[in-house]
Amino acid sequence: MKQRILSILLVLVVLLTTLPVGIYAADDIKTDTPYRITTQASPESDQLAVGDTVTVRLTVESSDSAVQTFSAYDLKLRYDVRYLAFEACYAPDAEVTADAAGGMLRVKGYGTEKNCASPVAILVFRILEAGETHIAVEEAKIDDSDHAGLRDAPKAKLPEAPLVIRAAQFFSVTLQGEGLQAETLVASASHDYCFLIEDPELFQYQFSIASGGTDITEKLIMDQRSGACRIPGDAISSDLLIVAIRTPMQFFVTLTGDDLAGGNIAQYLTDYQFTLNRDKGYTYTIAVTIQGNPYHGFREEQDVYTIPGTDITGNIHIAVTKKANASGQVNVTFVGNGAKDASGESKATKGSAYTFTIQEEQGYTYTVLASSGGKRADCTYDAKNDCYRIPADKVVGDLTITITKTVTIEVTEYLDMGQETMYLILYRGQVETGSVPKFDGRCMYWSECYGAYAWLMTSVDGKSDVEHLAEERIAASAGSIAGTVNYSGNVDLSLNTDQQDAALIQNIYNLRYTLENLEMLKFLNADLNGDKKLDIRDAAAVIGMIVTEQEDQT
Repeated sequence: MKQRILSILLVLVVLLTTLPVGIYAADDIKTDTPYRITTQASPESDQLAVGDTVTVRLTVESSDSAVQTFSAYDLKLRYDVRYLAFEACYAPDAEVTADAAGGMLRVKGYGTEKNCASPVAILVFRILEAGETHIAVEEAKIDDSDHAGLRDAPKAKLPEAPLVIRAAQFFSVTLQGEGLQAETLVASASHDYCFLIEDPELFQYQFSIASGGTDITEKLIMDQRSGACRIPGDAISSDLLIVAIRTPMQFFVTLTGDDLAGGNIAQYLTDYQFTLNRDKGYTYTIAVTIQGNPYHGFREEQDVYTIPGTDITGNIHIAVTKKANASGQVNVTFVGNGAKDASGESKATKGSAYTFTIQEEQGYTYTVLASSGGKRADCTYDAKNDCYRIPADKVVGDLTITITKTVTIEVTEYLDMGQETMYLILYRGQVETGSVPKFDGRCMYWSECYGAYAWLMTSVDGKSDVEHLAEERIAASAGSIAGTVNYSGNVDLSLNTDQQDAALIQNIYNLRYTLENLEMLKFLNADLNGDKKLDIRDAAAVIGMIVTEQEDQT
């Protein structure tokens, strides 16, 4: 009997010794898991191009506050090899492996404990073809070191949806012709390309648009009122060439009243002239409106009146009132863009001197011309009495006094630099031969485009404060030579106009240079479209110059 009992005990001992050393009860080994895998692509934007790389960040998270580490992982992802090529895997574990075949990628690794919420791996894919594709995690097994040798790693929860990767093929855009503006010179087939035309109310535009040599002009959608233009993305298959020819608008001219002659059409940017054939013994009153608004900026010389082309921005109405003169009395008319600043009697007496005053506006220079009875009359400034005087022997008929005022100092915002503004300062004051205006003792630069001497400064102050500062600091000095602003596209002052000039403008616009680390003349050279500000359109102007030069050479 004892022998039988010993035999049974011996069998039990053998069975116990064959079990795993760390054996757990069924309740101690949990098959569910708190782990879940999350994915994030970078960049997230759909502005990816063929040839770009996209990184996919794989992160392990835990829903159990007591379980915040892991050590081993086995991940399976699927992707479309038509659109993506797997290039690399980066992970904190030295033992990580990443095997890709036929659109299936398996990433396995183990090692020291890693904290949840940190990336388990970062995958790199290269985009092969434009379009929309997906990267999906099909299986994920995550486990910690305490259970790594006791069980198969349990499956973690997967992302609710696959990653969506959108890639487009991008094309360059070339703008040729005046008046075109665009925020970007890059287009794609997945988005409409938008640009603007300047002053659509003053110019008519005729377009020629090609994509890869194919004429797509008929696809252009244009709003003449706002100047917004759009080319549908489905019409863009290659590089875009947008060519515009603009013609100044024409406006109707209405003439009413006696003894008045002139054409019935006026054109923007072309001076318009009309003539008054005066009868002796009559006083004429001339009233001009442009687009319904009173206008006094016309010039007069021997009864020929001129409206500058830059002021012709709408339909013109010219009305003349003819009235018999009282004995010895003549009419006085002030015209020109400075007429509103003049004060004087509306009537003058033949054979008597006539005086008037001008309340000069700060920052402007005034030029005064007078005619009497249709002939030029002397007009001089009386400094003692602060008035202008026409001598008695020159007052022989109706007086027309033309007052033209021009900006002496003009300040505009050249470049927004965030907390500071770069201001363009233009000086149009009188400069004697052999002299150059200087700003704080440094010679200003002559700009043919602006018709003025130019300077740049940065300030946190407003424009009016900078104007006052400029008035104090600008002074003419003899024996100096002014530099000249170069609008040939040679922004960087090299021997050629090339892509480097466009890149320099782009870098200036992106605030990579200041007046302290780049010559002022290069900043001034960059305003190639002459709009008194520096922006991306100036870089586009350089590209246009390069393309035109290449076409001329071929």
